[in-house]
Amino acid sequence: GHELFCEGQRMHHCVATYKFACMQGYISIWSLTSEYPIGRRNRGVTMEATRDGRIVQCRGFANRLPYGNEVKMAKRWAWDNKLTWASPEQ
Repeated sequence: GHELFCEGQRMHHCVATYKFACMQGYISIWSLTSEYPIGRRNRGVTMEATRDGRIVQCRGFANRLPYGNEVKMAKRWAWDNKLTWASPEQ
């Protein structure tokens, strides 16, 4: 719960309200960040994955839709982790 709260604070969105669904195992929340230049961590997107392995939501800072490069990286991460991209916004 605390990590979800901190993610919501950093990204200015309501991910902390997903605590119960995470605790029940219905979903998991993932944060995608980048490091560029080396040593500098950049905020990316927060993703919601269902227990059946679908990424159903992907949002950036203040609930904005992800940029094209973020979608590309998130889809690659999903593929590498055997998840399906099902986010309706992209």
